[in-house]
Amino acid sequence: MATLILLISLACVNIFLLEQDLKVESTFVTFLAVILPLTVIMPIGPLLYFYIRSLTENTFALKRKHLIHFYPVLLDLIPYLTYLICYLMLFADFITDRQLNQVNQFVEEYDKYVDIPRWVSISVYLWFGIRLIRNHPANESVQWGRQLTLISLVFQVIWFLFLIFYIIPATTDWLITNMGWYPLYIPLTIMVYWFGIKGFLINARVKASRSSPIAAKELDSNLKVLKESMEQAKLYLNPELTLSDVVQHTNLSQKVISAVLNQHLGKSFNEFVNEFRVEAVKHKIQENQNQNLTLTGIAYSCGFNSQATFQRVFKAMTRQTPGQYAKSVSQSV
Repeated sequence: MATLILLISLACVNIFLLEQDLKVESTFVTFLAVILPLTVIMPIGPLLYFYIRSLTENTFALKRKHLIHFYPVLLDLIPYLTYLICYLMLFADFITDRQLNQVNQFVEEYDKYVDIPRWVSISVYLWFGIRLIRNHPANESVQWGRQLTLISLVFQVIWFLFLIFYIIPATTDWLITNMGWYPLYIPLTIMVYWFGIKGFLINARVKASRSSPIAAKELDSNLKVLKESMEQAKLYLNPELTLSDVVQHTNLSQKVISAVLNQHLGKSFNEFVNEFRVEAVKHKIQENQNQNLTLTGIAYSCGFNSQATFQRVFKAMTRQTPGQYAKSVSQSV
């Protein structure tokens, strides 16, 4: 998230400088301005997706194999590398100012049309992130991930509308003259503050929940009590089950229950409970003695209180829809 915010902030700085239309007389200062990579957009899509994965998978970490997703950053670096080479050649008198101006024209055109693969890249990774977060049981981190994807999706729509007028030669000058870069600059600025503040608060709460680790012996004992509350008392059959209900039944504090589930299983309370509900549904389907019940009826009898939630949770945990699972069971009989 920190890298994501940094890249968006640098893009805001670049847009701000474009709006200022600064006049620089020094060739060396101009050289520094054109080789500093302020607009690096291609990594944003992968960073967004991997951040969402970290919200839904407690053990997720970036590995060497993930570097391939960041190779397209070369598209962002081409203008800066081009300027670096050309200015070094200019200082060495291998090219003239006129030839450098031709390079400027090339880079301007390149910067205009490279926004297309940038937009496509972020949109594709955002779609993957939306699919990932949509099929995951809700908790505080997941809710934040959904807000993150929604805000990013809104910006993509705004950027798409801006891009249409920007890349069409007949409307480019009108757009920049009358509206400038503010249609992108203002939403990006809002995103930087929102992502920074909200991300910091979420991270602080997650760290606080992990700051008091429970001893291994106590951890196993408390986990056993929690599992017995589901396997023997079958608390999961209550569709309105809350953490307070489990606290009352087990005599464990809410903080201890959350710490046990987080440290030992890496799951939220809802994930923990829904696993037992899904297993109960699978068991009833396999028993083949509830033919008079629909899949929705079976789901309700196992503690689910919404067909949409049942479908989403079941698919997230089994990688199959309830219908596909029932069909596979009937075919294996």
